[in-house]
Amino acid sequence: MSDCIFGIKRNGVSISVSQISIDEDQSMYDYICNVSLKESNNGNGTYDVSIINKDYIQGMSVGKWRITKSWIEYNWGDSFSKLIMEDEEGNETCNIIADNQNGSKSSYGFNIVSLTLAIFTKAQEIVRDFPNAKVCNAIMELNKSKKVFHLSYLKDRYKEVLTKSDEEFIDFMSYAANNVSNYLSAFKETKELLEDLDDPRSKKILKNIISECRHLLDNFKIENS
Repeated sequence: MSDCIFGIKRNGVSISVSQISIDEDQSMYDYICNVSLKESNNGNGTYDVSIINKDYIQGMSVGKWRITKSWIEYNWGDSFSKLIMEDEEGNETCNIIADNQNGSKSSYGFNIVSLTLAIFTKAQEIVRDFPNAKVCNAIMELNKSKKVFHLSYLKDRYKEVLTKSDEEFIDFMSYAANNVSNYLSAFKETKELLEDLDDPRSKKILKNIISECRHLLDNFKIENS
């Protein structure tokens, strides 16, 4: 049984999504999306977000890409809608987070409708922003390493360890150097990938990540104040 049903009309990368009832005529839509609870246990669970066309084929085209899989996860603290896409060369993206809301423990809960709608908006953004799935995955990995960087934490923690033992100071500096190294490694791999491509989106992304890297390193000045 579906918790929510959506009718989808698509033209290229343009998408119109409408929530519909089980009694409505579905023949006017290019795709039907059924959202149903797959599993639930002690505040944790998963909703299956199934998208099929009139021939009951799973997945949905967005331009030259396809949404191959989509779902919603929730736990006590958070809820996420996620998707996987395939580019025109048949390469798949990693798991992409479309939206993040409150978890099951929150008094506000989470909204299945808006989480589902975010999947289609995110798919359009991916097609618009990335030339292929490899670049999309590289940027996702770079952003992940950037979050682990924790610049403000490193700078604050440095001031604390100055008064600690030599061993604690060395352990912290090793931790900081490792975080920086991981970020720069992801940056280098992404940069090399983009330099081999000759399209406007790749050039724009390359320019942005170089500027961002320079800004991040410029601000990574741990000084004894």
